[in-house]
Amino acid sequence: MIVLRGPILRPWTRLAGALLLAVALSATTLSTALAEADQVARRGRCSGGPSRWTLAIRRADDDTLRVRLAVTGGRADQKWNVYMDHNREGFFFGSRTSGPGGFFLVRRRVANLAGADTISFGANNVPSNEICRGRASL
Repeated sequence: MIVLRGPILRPWTRLAGALLLAVALSATTLSTALAEADQVARRGRCSGGPSRWTLAIRRADDDTLRVRLAVTGGRADQKWNVYMDHNREGFFFGSRTSGPGGFFLVRRRVANLAGADTISFGANNVPSNEICRGRASL
C-alpha cells in the first residue's frame, strides 16, 4: 500500500487553497458589481475655476431614476445656470445660487427608459464664466 505524505501532498493542498481563495474573491466581486449596477457616480473639475462636480444616478425603482448634481468649491452667492438632459432630451433648465463654500445641488427624478440611460449636464457660473460639464450612464 502506498501512503502519500510530505512534499507530494503540499502542491495539491496549495492548489486547493488557491482555488478556494479565487472562488471567494470572485463571488465577492460579483456581489459588489451587482449591488453597484443600480447606481453610478462620476466626478470632475470645472474649467476656468476651482469648482468640482459630482453627478450621481440611482435606480429608485424599475420605472424611476434619481439624478443628483452637486457642484462645490466656488464662491458663495453666485448664480449658476444649469441644464440637464436624459438621452439627449432636456428635462431641467434653471438657475441656482451657490451657498457657503460655493455649493449648490440639483435633484430630479426621471423615467427609467429601456436600455442605457445617459444623463448629461452643463452648468455655467454667470459672474466668473466657469463651466462644468459631465455625463454618466446607467
